[in-house]
Amino acid sequence: MAADLGGRVTPGSGNQWHTKNDVIAPGWSVECKTTGAKSFSLKADDLRTAERNALIDGREVLFVVDMQGRSWAVLPYHTFLALLPDPEA
Repeated sequence: MAADLGGRVTPGSGNQWHTKNDVIAPGWSVECKTTGAKSFSLKADDLRTAERNALIDGREVLFVVDMQGRSWAVLPYHTFLALLPDPEA
């Protein structure tokens, strides 16, 4: 994922005081979770923590869940809207 985003993996998977979340990429701070299970419990506290860590670094947050070999990206709705082409253009 780090290579896909042109970033780097955070040492200790973000457990250092100075760098949080799992991947740092240009403009993005990514928290990654992996499970082989059929479900994943997405908690508001986890999203808020990942977002807070991203904002401290001046980056947008991206929360990625890899579940049974397929990756899913979760991001704030306002960030998603900003990525869409301008309908007025």
